[in-house]
Amino acid sequence: MTRDLVLDGLKGLAVVSVVFIHSVFWSGDSYTPAWLHGACLWLDVPLFFFLAGWSFSKVPSPQKAWQNLWRLQRRYMVFVALVWLGYLLSGHHLPPIRLVEWFLHDYHKAEWDDAVMGSMWFMRVYLGVSAVAITLIWFHERAALPVALVLVAALFFSQLAPDADWSAGWLPVVAFGMFYLPLFLLGYCHATGQLPGYWSALIALQAIWQLCCTPDLRNALIHLQSYKFPPQALYFAASWLSVCALLLMVRLRPVAWLFTRKPLLWMGRNAIYVFFAQGISATLMYAPVGLLNDLQLQWYVLLPPMFALNLYCTIMGARLLKAVEERVEKNLPTTSPPRQAPVPAPAARRATKRGA
Repeated sequence: MTRDLVLDGLKGLAVVSVVFIHSVFWSGDSYTPAWLHGACLWLDVPLFFFLAGWSFSKVPSPQKAWQNLWRLQRRYMVFVALVWLGYLLSGHHLPPIRLVEWFLHDYHKAEWDDAVMGSMWFMRVYLGVSAVAITLIWFHERAALPVALVLVAALFFSQLAPDADWSAGWLPVVAFGMFYLPLFLLGYCHATGQLPGYWSALIALQAIWQLCCTPDLRNALIHLQSYKFPPQALYFAASWLSVCALLLMVRLRPVAWLFTRKPLLWMGRNAIYVFFAQGISATLMYAPVGLLNDLQLQWYVLLPPMFALNLYCTIMGARLLKAVEERVEKNLPTTSPPRQAPVPAPAARRATKRGA
């Protein structure tokens, strides 16, 4: 099966956007303007889920998809075990129960400035949404688009209850499910040709209508982060419009060529290592930002080098994580019998005829 280069390039863009977001937030929160915090969230986690559904369309069987999810969970557990060990070696006394909580995707005791575990909420949501989507597509593939459209409609209609407390009870769970599951399903339907263009356009029109009907839109877009946890209709509107814009742009040959270049392809094909490494790199960025804050530099002077440094450290960390995993897997004993060389088939006898 040949790889979809544009898909890999879009995955690379998605992880670069996460690195940029964590350069603006976390260490950049002390010097970047508020409007930039909202602007950078237009290209965010929703793109990952849309591309996840797109990627699932390339998986040959549901069994392979379940294996991929278990491999992702296993890599996550190894990574957080290394993080927990790193905390112990650096003098932070974390009890063993904390590691068990991390294994079970419980991060409520993470420190406020811990970008490593603070960004791991994505893993919990991704594994849960992927499991539900795979089950749905496995049992009834043609139900993917109707379910996605119903959930999108429910997400927009849920905003008719402005007094609902989206931070308590079961509403956060419902909100995350209504938000990310339809994006996964829409990505799958887009890749398999089951998403007609008029449905994408109708959702885009609804997104534009949502933006137009939002009171004090400018202030809401500046504080878009408050519509992300848990995700609400305004965040969906901004995210869907950015996804549609990307899908239109990749149809242009120069843009499609850009997404097939080696740096983006490498990051897209190794997105999980980049995602793990960016948390460590974003935490390390507090040190140089703290040293340079005394210079009172403008944000547009300080942010580009900090983002470039963050991206470089992320890529180096991802390469290191991948190399360590490959070395460990190479040295692990395997229980499967060694492969036998295939026996060459006997050459066909040539029937010869005299005079032929």
